[in-house]
Amino acid sequence: MTEQDGEAVLVLTSRLDSTADLVVEHLNDRGVPVFRCDTAEFPTELTLTATLEGRWAGVLDNGHRALDLSCVRSVYVRRPEEFRLPGGMSEAGRRFAADLGAPVITKSLGAPVDTVVIDPADLDDSVRLCAHLFQEWIDKSHEVRLTVVGDRFFPVEIHAGSEAARIDWRTDYKSLTYRPTTIPTPVRERVATFMREFGLVFGAFDFIVTPDGDWRFLEVNPNGQWSWIEHRTGVPISHAIADLLEKGTTGE
Repeated sequence: MTEQDGEAVLVLTSRLDSTADLVVEHLNDRGVPVFRCDTAEFPTELTLTATLEGRWAGVLDNGHRALDLSCVRSVYVRRPEEFRLPGGMSEAGRRFAADLGAPVITKSLGAPVDTVVIDPADLDDSVRLCAHLFQEWIDKSHEVRLTVVGDRFFPVEIHAGSEAARIDWRTDYKSLTYRPTTIPTPVRERVATFMREFGLVFGAFDFIVTPDGDWRFLEVNPNGQWSWIEHRTGVPISHAIADLLEKGTTGE
């Protein structure tokens, strides 16, 4: 049966995404219709019939419920899984393999790696064999994960309790302690400008804070993890995301 009880929030993520669950629970409590599915289920379990003429029209169907695409107020793209295609290759894939007349392989395009501190004297010509990212080591007092949702800022200090975590806090979560903090006005203004210029409504920003109190920007992830920060500190990130999705627009 097609959703007719108000404009729905379309949530695209895996079935076992506990982070998305937090947002969906808030939307359910507010009576906001939610249609959740995983794009990896297309086309084996999820079907789409759609046209684009100024705006999307059509139906997204997961076999249990159907969503009228003209009734979508907002979309939350979280962590869909990889596509699970039917057995056997597509017509184009069979044609490619046949033309080669040889075995075919596939590779992942990337994988997360830990930060490693190195002595430049240890580098040799072998680094030319693979792409590397080199950055200056910056001494730190602590780091800050700044989660931005719309115009709401949630800065949290991350303090390392081990040498491994001091280099890369992702390597030793058990040693970490957290504390909500405030943002220097110049940093806040520049982050707001960054979000506006890149058209982002969510960003997970990472900063180093030096012993002198200077904030050094590292990176921003437009779909970074945040639920563990909320669990450890109580900052209401899931509420803010639900607010944005319920609103259904990022305009003024």
